[in-house]
Amino acid sequence: MSCMLIGIVSELINPTTVHQALASEHAAQWRAAMNVQYGSLMKNLTWELVPRPKSTSAKRVNVLTSVWILVVKRNEKG
Repeated sequence: MSCMLIGIVSELINPTTVHQALASEHAAQWRAAMNVQYGSLMKNLTWELVPRPKSTSAKRVNVLTSVWILVVKRNEKG
């Protein structure tokens, strides 16, 4: 019984990095979901990718970064 419970708990753990998600047994689903999300961001003109400007000692450049939030949906509502 305890072995089965451990298996169930391990499947419910959300990956904390893209590397973990893409190295998991569900890599194909993660990649597909990421492609859908990226496509939606691009289609809706959410942001524009531009070349990073050079920083100088007189002018500091702040670049907005982003991260993937990886959560396993457990039902149709999330």
